[in-house]
Amino acid sequence: MQRETKESNKSKTPGSFKEIITKINQIITGWINYYGVSNMRKFIIETHNG
Repeated sequence: MQRETKESNKSKTPGSFKEIITKINQIITGWINYYGVSNMRKFIIETHNG
């Protein structure tokens, strides 16, 4: 995740401040969704197995 946000935040990245922030937010949201689903799956398995 850090590598992806660094790539989006380079000073040579074209675009306005708002566009750069939007891109960073999309990356972070994607990682949160990815790990959130992963953690939820683990929680369900642990709860089910009991």
